[in-house]
Amino acid sequence: MSSAFALLGHPVSHSLSPLMFNTMFARLDIDAHYAAIDIPQGTPLELRDIFDAHGLSGVNLTVPHKTNVLAQLDHVSGPAEQAGAVNVVVRDGAALIGHNTDGRGFLDALGDRPGHTVVLLGAGGAARAIACAVMADGARDVVVLNRSPERAEAMLHQLHASAQDVTLRHAPLTTEAFADAAHQATLVVNCTAAGARFTIGDFQPSVLAPGACWVDINYWDLEPPCKAACLDAGVRFQTGHGMLAHQAAHGFFLFTGQRCDGDELMRLIS
Repeated sequence: MSSAFALLGHPVSHSLSPLMFNTMFARLDIDAHYAAIDIPQGTPLELRDIFDAHGLSGVNLTVPHKTNVLAQLDHVSGPAEQAGAVNVVVRDGAALIGHNTDGRGFLDALGDRPGHTVVLLGAGGAARAIACAVMADGARDVVVLNRSPERAEAMLHQLHASAQDVTLRHAPLTTEAFADAAHQATLVVNCTAAGARFTIGDFQPSVLAPGACWVDINYWDLEPPCKAACLDAGVRFQTGHGMLAHQAAHGFFLFTGQRCDGDELMRLIS
């Protein structure tokens, strides 16, 4: 019997997830299909109804739904609980189980250690998962720059239990706050939505520590803010394609019990 999987979020028309999953289903001779289902912001996300209506065995969640489904789940994995955010939900009998593969996928794509000081732009579900991952991998100073101080404070409150020997701070998403936070930063990760790109475009990557890396997880942005400035300043720049591919590889295993290679998925979408 064929299995059905889907991406839930808004917008999803740009998503490369159907390409990755459907290609791997075909290559591994798995009788399954993956689709993208648009659930606009402001529309209640009733997970069980969606699972039943579409006959789904599992879903990926993207913005704006990663943090608002926890109450609908019967169980969440450790990484999802730490981050307070879910990007994979699988059906196990009548139960819905939440997972988070964003953090592991981010580190897989990064390749190097994150270093001592990490600056996160944004405070959504992906930023939370990445924060947990970099803290577990050695970061000892994490600074969150966000337009909403309340959302940044909620993120730091969620992360506090995982922040052993880690300094957590937040500041406004402004050029002044970035310059203050970034002069010793070893890694900057842009997790903001499209509305912040013009603000971020005024940031100066040249103030970053030598050898620093900038990652923009918004893989659909063809002209990421600060990419040119990073390259001019000798700052390593990564798009979000690597994180997308590697988190999908972990999600593929949760969906099917079979392994696929994140680098192979990366070649599909790059």
